Formats: sequence, structure tokens, C-alpha cells
Amino acid sequence: MTDTIIIKKYANRRLYDTQTSSYITQEDLFEMAKKGDDFEVKDVKTGEDLTRQVLTQIIFEEESRKAVPLLPISFLRSLIRLYDNSMQSLVPHFLEQTIESFYSLEKNSGIGKIERAVQTNMEFFKNGMQLFNPFAGAMHGQSKQDKLRKIQHLEQEIAKLKKELEESEK
Repeated sequence: MTDTIIIKKYANRRLYDTQTSSYITQEDLFEMAKKGDDFEVKDVKTGEDLTRQVLTQIIFEEESRKAVPLLPISFLRSLIRLYDNSMQSLVPHFLEQTIESFYSLEKNSGIGKIERAVQTNMEFFKNGMQLFNPFAGAMHGQSKQDKLRKIQHLEQEIAKLKKELEESEK
């Protein structure tokens, strides 16, 4: 387990890394976060923890710099709607678990398997929604047997993907 690096933030916005005894930039903090370094940013006068504000500012600046932002507008709007919601206390844990699951999948399975899993999930969802539409089969010329075969095929695909994921985690 690594020790938490303390970064002191001065009133003039300068950042001081107490581990290396040197001044650093927000870009340096960005790189530290990408590497997985554990750090806290503290106000030098008050000792207040400024880590959340500094990380949020780094994310904001990265989002404005990138041609393809990481956070879609719909996600940001949804996130805002969760403030003062009765489920607000569950959101941070859910987001952390989701990101950890993504990293685990990426590390153990490779991006190709993740893409396949997402495509299969989307196809399963789309087909599942069609089951609730009484006119979908008639419009697409599908009989009840065709729908059942398709469901069985999707169930087999899901089982196969689950097995691949379990094997890659071993």
C-alpha cells in the first residue's frame, strides 16, 4: 500500500509536492492521477482538503481540451439531477464500482470482448423491448417461434460471454 502524497496549495494557486519537495502544476497532478498515485491537496493556511475541487477542475479543463469529451452532456445533466435526490448517497459507490468493473474488464478481457459484451447487451435490450410491443413481430414478419429462437440464441450468447469473463478473471 502506498502512502498518500500531500500537496499543499498556496493562495497564489501554486502547488507544492511535499514528497518531492518541489512545486508542481495541475498537469503534474493529472499525470499522478492517471498513474494511480494517491494524493490529497490541502490548503496551506487552513488545512482544508481541496482534493475534490482540484480534481474537478482538472476534469473540467481536460473536457474542454479534448476533441471527444469523456463525459457526454446527457451524463452531466443526469448527474446534476441526482443532487438532492433521495438516492444521492448511493451514487458515489455505484460510480466507483462501475469504473472498477470497467477497469477489470479492460485489464482481463481486452477491449474487443468489452465491445462484444456491450453490443450483445444492446441487442438483448432491443429485442427484449420488442417483446413488449405486440405489433413488432407482425411488422417484421416474425412468428412467435422466431422470437423464441432469437431469445434462446441471445441467452446462449450471454452465457458464453459470462463464461469467457469468468475464465479471464482466473
